[in-house]
Amino acid sequence: MPSIKGDWIHIPVKGEEGKHKNHEIRTIKISEKKGIRALYCLDCKKIITWLFHKDKWTMEKAKKWLDEHNIPYEEMFEGGFVRCPNCSSYVDSNEFLKKGCLHCGFLSVKYISLSQKFCCECINCGFKMETDKHCIDLRCLRCGGEMRRCERPGSGRSENDL
Repeated sequence: MPSIKGDWIHIPVKGEEGKHKNHEIRTIKISEKKGIRALYCLDCKKIITWLFHKDKWTMEKAKKWLDEHNIPYEEMFEGGFVRCPNCSSYVDSNEFLKKGCLHCGFLSVKYISLSQKFCCECINCGFKMETDKHCIDLRCLRCGGEMRRCERPGSGRSENDL
């Protein structure tokens, strides 16, 4: 049954209430910015209750959000968890990137590519560097210009768009 406890609106996952007595439960951060957390059962490897901070949410808005959102498996949570697309378990994102899902063994190329190195080139001066960050998030170390992937030539964006 949905309830308000302290600063948090608690909305249990349908069918999970009462199934986790004597299990290890942890609070995980889904989005601190949006004020969303969840209670995660370590024994069953699933979210059992959604938590919404009452300064940012009402009970009605929280229920509407749950109705409207199917969290995609690609989304990395601020708390370091990712949802496996194969078995729907929430697993540590660092472990998932390195070894795949520890519950079912699923390994996604989408996640593997997140840890690759990128060759970035400055649009202004041609300086190149290798990094694990996306080029769009970097500025040239020499001239401060916009960086782009070496293998994606083009004029880039104007300074007004940055």
